[in-house]
Amino acid sequence: MAKINDGNYFTLTSSMKRSELRELRKHESFFCPQCNEKVLLKVGDIVIPHFAHQQDRLCRSMFSEGESMEHLLGKQQLYEFLQQSNHLDVQLEPYFKKIAQRPDLLVTTTSEVIPIEFQCSQIPLRHIAERTEGYMNAGMNPIWILRTPHKLQKLPQGITTYSLSQFEEKFLTDTPTEGLVFLTYEPNTKKFHYLSALLHVSGRQFIGKHRVLSLDKQSFPFARPKPPTREEIQHYYSLHSSLRVKFLKSRIFYNRKGIHDSFLRRCYELKLIPSELPKWIGVPIAYKNVFTEHAAEWQLAFLHFVEMKNMNLHQVTLKHIREFTHRYGRQEKDAVEVCERYLTFLFLIGVKSVHDCVNVKDLEYFEILFTQYLQRGMKIEKI
Repeated sequence: MAKINDGNYFTLTSSMKRSELRELRKHESFFCPQCNEKVLLKVGDIVIPHFAHQQDRLCRSMFSEGESMEHLLGKQQLYEFLQQSNHLDVQLEPYFKKIAQRPDLLVTTTSEVIPIEFQCSQIPLRHIAERTEGYMNAGMNPIWILRTPHKLQKLPQGITTYSLSQFEEKFLTDTPTEGLVFLTYEPNTKKFHYLSALLHVSGRQFIGKHRVLSLDKQSFPFARPKPPTREEIQHYYSLHSSLRVKFLKSRIFYNRKGIHDSFLRRCYELKLIPSELPKWIGVPIAYKNVFTEHAAEWQLAFLHFVEMKNMNLHQVTLKHIREFTHRYGRQEKDAVEVCERYLTFLFLIGVKSVHDCVNVKDLEYFEILFTQYLQRGMKIEKI
């Protein structure tokens, strides 16, 4: 976007022909909305038309120079899509002098002002945090959209596993009904890719529901995927169970620490065979991702803590749970909530101690997990 001679703003769109733009720049001057210096309208045969400062201008770092073609294209596509939405005022690269920030897009509705950042390249995590904080301090809640990673584009739609990088995790949003959602956009295909209802497995690996939505089917506020169906959640459970078996085998056969491995040591002290752990150790508890370890690891640690206290599970209090999370290095309130949920699950299947022999079929596990934990918004009784 640039100012023209009469003081009005001129925005480039994909419908404008290159020949018309080349003719326009012969008799029209363009100026930077921020510094008011003259800018160049670049119209090449490969890169999409865009404005650029002269090389010796200090304002260059605040404008579009250095952007990839994908970023310019995606920004333009999103701008034109939002322009078509009703009751929206959309600006391209407006500058907020007070916070010295320029979002890619700014959407103004009847009730709020929303900066939108379309991120194509990896930047330092602190820059995302600083820019988000800047917007929020100015009373705006930004939307960050990442360009769809190649590995996500290759995945089939449906329930699948996906490993989020540390950078990608910064683009997760937590919603009341769909859980954690990863929203991305690919300008070359004009498609949004969603990973929703993300369930943590271990490390950076998640199970989620992958869906693709074309730009012409999108809406604003951005469409949200439907929560998983009963059949899809059964797929979640089956996939999580197979990954649990894989985790246990890896800890047994690829362990280099021997008995010094904390997981194997706890199994030894509890007189449990690692490969034959009860199914109720390592179950998915869908909530905040506060434990980065596999569920089998932190749940075994919790049961080991209770056993070393010479208690059964019905004797565990909130104070005990807080002591465990503190010892385990998780002092967040969410960690206590996850442990409470796991304890409630054990009560539901009749487990009182780590050595109880409770014969629960897979279908029963699924029924409890579906109704109590894997559905969003379900409340559980507090201890």
